Amino acid sequence: MGEIIHIKEGVNKIVYKIKISLEELCQLKNNLREIHLFSTKSFSTKAKIIQRGNNGGAKYIEIPLQLKSKRKNKFSTIAYQKIILKDKVFYILIGYKNQFKTL
Repeated sequence: MGEIIHIKEGVNKIVYKIKISLEELCQLKNNLREIHLFSTKSFSTKAKIIQRGNNGGAKYIEIPLQLKSKRKNKFSTIAYQKIILKDKVFYILIGYKNQFKTL
């Protein structure tokens, strides 16, 4: 994944200069707005993988109780992206709350 190579602090904002590979840039599909940064070291909650069906053909990721909300969120649309690296696989899910937004 990419890395931050320079940080410039302003009055009400911080500007990051990042370095990413060409493959990662292609995964962004020329979307250079609304980019969210995260670090693999910030993941602390473990989740279980549940297998169902013949020989575990269907696999589900259980959402841990720490991440569940007490109010029921009604998602109108859920989108996901799968990013495969050499030693990791990322599944990024986006749930749009009560918005009827087309992707």
